[in-house]
Amino acid sequence: MPRKKHRGVSPWAPRRPEDIPDWTVLDSLPDVRTIAPEPAVEEAQRGYRALACAVVTQAITDLSRMAAEDLDAALEALGRLSACEVWGVWLAVLQMDADVICEAVARRLQAGERIALPRFYLMGDGESAAAD
Repeated sequence: MPRKKHRGVSPWAPRRPEDIPDWTVLDSLPDVRTIAPEPAVEEAQRGYRALACAVVTQAITDLSRMAAEDLDAALEALGRLSACEVWGVWLAVLQMDADVICEAVARRLQAGERIALPRFYLMGDGESAAAD
């Protein structure tokens, strides 16, 4: 395959010091964005919210199933989960307070209720979800 001939000066060609621009020349150049504009924060966070919703939903579902077999083991697992720093991060993504959620889950597990998260957490309606 024949090599293409490049026009202009090769980037590997030796340069004279006066050919290299100094900072005053570089600073005078206009600002140019070479990448696409960033998406809105809400749009960028949608994937993280979906992942957080899946993680929290699965954990609560597992606790609910565990409580049906052994309530004490489920409450112990909830205690370990609430002490985990990462659990708080997942809940923070969903704009949920870890202490409030853990207390509510424990109360519902002790009452024998089946627990499920509402679907609107995934859709980004965190304010009305937090009010419930």
